[in-house]
Amino acid sequence: MLQAVSAQGLHLCRRAALGLSYRHVWGELKRWEKELGNELVVWEKGQSARLTEFGAKLMWAERQAQARLAPQIEALRGELERSFAQAFDDSVHVVTL
Repeated sequence: MLQAVSAQGLHLCRRAALGLSYRHVWGELKRWEKELGNELVVWEKGQSARLTEFGAKLMWAERQAQARLAPQIEALRGELERSFAQAFDDSVHVVTL
């Protein structure tokens, strides 16, 4: 949601990027602001919403974490695919312990 607000503002993000209603996006952002104890978005009447400094830093931290974890997540996805393929292959005998 923060990326959509950053790129397009709240009104466009609800229609184009997220397919969610304004009320839903607004409610979720407000819920996360309360949970995190910091404002995420600057809301000014008549203008597009924009990220606060905290919101921008949070988005940066998420991108950093995703970049670091992407190889591990991809490896796990591959392992799960192989495990499921074996589990549902009638010629493979699965032993449960």
